Amino acid sequence: MPQLLLHTSGIIPDVVPDVADGYEDLPVYFDNTFVFNGEHLNIHQTLQEPHIPVQSIGHGFSGEYTLVLVDPDAPSPSDKSFSQVIHWIVTNIPYNVPKVHKVGTVIEPYLPPSPIAGTHRYTFLLFEQVSPISHFYPPAPDSRILFNVTSWAKIHNLGKPVAGVFFQ
Repeated sequence: MPQLLLHTSGIIPDVVPDVADGYEDLPVYFDNTFVFNGEHLNIHQTLQEPHIPVQSIGHGFSGEYTLVLVDPDAPSPSDKSFSQVIHWIVTNIPYNVPKVHKVGTVIEPYLPPSPIAGTHRYTFLLFEQVSPISHFYPPAPDSRILFNVTSWAKIHNLGKPVAGVFFQ
């Protein structure tokens, strides 16, 4: 059950306070490598944007999604003073696309993981949108640090994430 792993790994509450009913694992592929929750990947495996077939999310939604990738462990798991760091935000993703990186509105371009110290939990979250998102609100910060997924989702009326996965 994905929710249990999110609790035991600390994704809940470090990244989001909760997830939607029916939350499921998000299929994420770096090249041909499928990402399993909690899997350890090396930096070289994650240099390129991953492929994410949102069409395989099985709860029958037929609108648009927002995808967020954050690091809640910056600069290190023992010092989270930069948390959360934005690594990717794509909005307006149609429900039936095979690869997120080919469609949608890129709000923050993909930034490959580059942990300074320790093991970080890079977390993908997929939200259902109720209306198009065409800008970063509030205005984009000068850097990618100190982002708050929950606050940002609330501003854009996204609700709880419906799918996700994290790797280390």
